[in-house]
Amino acid sequence: MSWNQPPVEVLTIDWLKEKKEIRLINEPESIYRTDAPIPAEIGKGWVEFQNLSLGTSLCQGSFTFTPKASGQFISLPMERGNLDGPILTILSVRKGQVAIRSADVNQEYWLDNNIQAFTYRQFLDCTLRLNTNEAVELASIKISQSFLYRFFGEEETHRLLRALNIEKISSIQCMATPVYISEILHGNIHKPIVDDMGKYYVQVKILEYLTLLAQYLSSLKSNNESSSHKARILKEIHDELVEFDGKIPTLDELSKRYGMSGRVLNNKFKNRYGESIWSFMNNQRLYRAHKAIQSSDIALKALSAQLGYSYVNHFITAFKRKFGYTPGNLRRQVSGRIHIPHSKVQVDGHFANGSANQIKSDFQFSD
Repeated sequence: MSWNQPPVEVLTIDWLKEKKEIRLINEPESIYRTDAPIPAEIGKGWVEFQNLSLGTSLCQGSFTFTPKASGQFISLPMERGNLDGPILTILSVRKGQVAIRSADVNQEYWLDNNIQAFTYRQFLDCTLRLNTNEAVELASIKISQSFLYRFFGEEETHRLLRALNIEKISSIQCMATPVYISEILHGNIHKPIVDDMGKYYVQVKILEYLTLLAQYLSSLKSNNESSSHKARILKEIHDELVEFDGKIPTLDELSKRYGMSGRVLNNKFKNRYGESIWSFMNNQRLYRAHKAIQSSDIALKALSAQLGYSYVNHFITAFKRKFGYTPGNLRRQVSGRIHIPHSKVQVDGHFANGSANQIKSDFQFSD
């Protein structure tokens, strides 16, 4: 946006749910810059304040420090006093490291260019401390509750505050935001404001920042809800495979049934349960076969068919590979006609202690 465009009196916001018009009011003598209140032997800098329309304001600061001051932390006096209503304050550090502390919260929050501080307060009482090891550049915007209500609506405003975890008055929270959001404050606002058009530009960028922040927080909530939904799907698949009878469902069948690609489904299942779906299904039916042989006289051919094996010899090979002995050897051992050495007895990849008839027959799988 050019700084020399004609004056703008009305801003039309058409990226919201409802098109709104907000009049941009230019308040006289609302911009002023002052030298930073720090001793010359420590460093120098400036602070610029700008009152904008509709209960919003911007504060920017830039500070450099002498080599002698390195390793110190200096306090920067902040505005203090009661406000007409709650104010959302967002502090963003472009360069260096800054700590923020409020009088009623016994905790100091350190910020850098990856972290922003969000406060929701009805009075101003925060103090900043600057790390003098490097230059510091920062920007802070204050947004009144009345402006938020007008811009977002009351319900959406409180949804935004809840997402930031600052709905309670006097709250303060820090969080990382994506670069494309924080850069609006770092790159676009952090420049000298020289005329009315500059003020309008800043107002528009604040609106853009709030819109993108709200969209980002909404996407985080959607992703969390999506993750919860996927966790329920994985639990359903797990429970289904534990109880299945007959032919094992293919990965393609499961992916179609649960509306998730086979690759994603398999990867998420493996991350949650420690093995792929195929490995889990194969192990599960072998555990069931082991239990059935121990507790019944079902024919191996019938058992293999019940578990989904096309050929009994495929079942026998898989069983021996898993446990180290054949189904026939297990059956003869159970009937007392053969002894299986301890070293051959494995259940779920671990050697069992004691004789083969002490093999655990119920296999539990934790979520």
